[in-house]
Amino acid sequence: KNTQLRELNLSNNKIDLDGATTLANLLMSKNSLQELRLYCCNLNTLSINIIAKALKTNTTLRKLDLSKNDIDT
Repeated sequence: KNTQLRELNLSNNKIDLDGATTLANLLMSKNSLQELRLYCCNLNTLSINIIAKALKTNTTLRKLDLSKNDIDT
């Protein structure tokens, strides 16, 4: 039984702050995740900051797609 999650594609899903927090927890606990696709997920700057903080402890993620989200520049 393979329990290692390596890729997760949540593109085109609306992810709110609770969802971003859940993703952050996943990133902190799943050390096998290598690719996360969050294309067009209605993420805002706050949601992305929550996810970014979790990346400080994640050493396995190699690809992260945040394109087409509402990020302040």
